[in-house]
Amino acid sequence: MRVTKEKAAENRERILTEAARLFRERGVSAVGMDALAEAAGMTHGSLYSQFDSKEHLAAEALGRAFDASAAKYGEVETLSAYVERYLSARHRDTPGSGCAIATLGCEVPRQGNAMRQTFTEGLRRMMERLTRLLGPKARRKCENEALAIAATLVGGMILSSRRRRSGVVRSDTGSVPRAIKPDLRLDSRREGSSTRGGHRGRRLGTTATQSASRWVAPFSLLLGVVLDVSMEPSLGSPSLKLS
Repeated sequence: MRVTKEKAAENRERILTEAARLFRERGVSAVGMDALAEAAGMTHGSLYSQFDSKEHLAAEALGRAFDASAAKYGEVETLSAYVERYLSARHRDTPGSGCAIATLGCEVPRQGNAMRQTFTEGLRRMMERLTRLLGPKARRKCENEALAIAATLVGGMILSSRRRRSGVVRSDTGSVPRAIKPDLRLDSRREGSSTRGGHRGRRLGTTATQSASRWVAPFSLLLGVVLDVSMEPSLGSPSLKLS
């Protein structure tokens, strides 16, 4: 029976949705095409009729994961709200719908160019969102602060997830995010006090970067190893590249 264009498009969307979930839950290397076909409710042959290789499928599914994250965090209006949502127990405990940078970052160096490029673009999008939330500052300064915050958030989520899986923490967000939040000083009173003169979030971002300085070195190194990020000696404005 011949499949209509509409049905083929529907099948493709279902495959990408399930692939984005499974890859984030288990890792790209741990999920084979058979598992993807089963999750999507399709045959192995039907899967290959849509995607000629696992690498092609993984890169496109990763793009969908970043699209979903952009939609989820795009509605957030303040940096403190962004951090609270990112460092939540729900985010940590549902990796299949979570941040692909945290869940798949360690696998990126072993993947093909298409997936690395998609991943790097996803990180750029996260950095751009954080930069906008930091408010009206010099572009370079915002990028530096966004790097510090992104490195802290992603690194904190990775460590918290590992501790959760090993049984070190139970139902709360764990000691790692709890340690990060006070250091960033993300509370409504401080954020509200920095809104005069159209500089909403300015003091918040500066305080966050200063406080995150002791976290950013190890976590920036983590991002650098994962993504081949070349940075200048201080926090450095990231120049994302593919090796």
